[in-house]
Amino acid sequence: MKVAFAPVLVMGLCITASCLAAENVFISNKLHWQKALSYCQTHYRDLSYVRSDAEVTQLLNVMNTKQMSWIGLSRHGSSWQWTNGAPLTYHNWAPGQPHHDHNCVSTASGLWYTNDCNANQPFYCCLPSSRP
Repeated sequence: MKVAFAPVLVMGLCITASCLAAENVFISNKLHWQKALSYCQTHYRDLSYVRSDAEVTQLLNVMNTKQMSWIGLSRHGSSWQWTNGAPLTYHNWAPGQPHHDHNCVSTASGLWYTNDCNANQPFYCCLPSSRP
């Protein structure tokens, strides 16, 4: 079965130096978190990071989806980390979140939710910065 990926360009969601001021893409095909991470790292840079309210707003202005979509945040032991190993310094948890039974994070309407890492969801990838 062939799967076609339909990326949508999104601006300003990354936190790593290589993703600062970079663009992001929304991938509408549904994968579980680890496969989404692998896909982003192979075809783009990484799963996307969110580091401020302004970046949440910017994301919503471009792709306001109520559909759960993976971002690059997951739980490691008792702490939350971005896929680049950076600790969580900003969060936008939905009421009642984070749920302690799940280790991967998705976003919907700008709010963050913990979800089963094996759930298939669309996701956001960070593009490498083309700027110096």
